[in-house]
Amino acid sequence: MSHDARVEWLQEVVALLDAQQSAVAANNAEAFIAATEQLEQQLSRTPQSLDSPSPLERAWLRGLRRASRDQERLLETLLEPLLELDQYARRHDLAVALDCQA
Repeated sequence: MSHDARVEWLQEVVALLDAQQSAVAANNAEAFIAATEQLEQQLSRTPQSLDSPSPLERAWLRGLRRASRDQERLLETLLEPLLELDQYARRHDLAVALDCQA
C-alpha cells in the first residue's frame, strides 16, 4: 500500500472516530452504531491490506480497536437507564397515564 493510500485510510478512520464521538455527544445510538460498523469494516481491511505494518502501526491499530470498543461500552452505559425506564413505562402503561394528564 502506498504512502498516499495509507494516509487516505487513516483519514477515513479518523473521520469515523469523529462520527462516533459526535454520536455519543448527541446521544444518537443509531448514528453511533452506523459509525462503529463502518469503522469495524475499515479496520478489518487494515492488517491484510497494509504492506508489512510496522510494530508502531500494529500497536496503533490495536489501540483504535480498543478505543472503539470502549466508546461502544460508554454509549451502552449511557443508554441503559433510558432503556430500563422505557421498559418500566411499558410494563406499567405509564405512557397512557402521562397522556391522560396532559
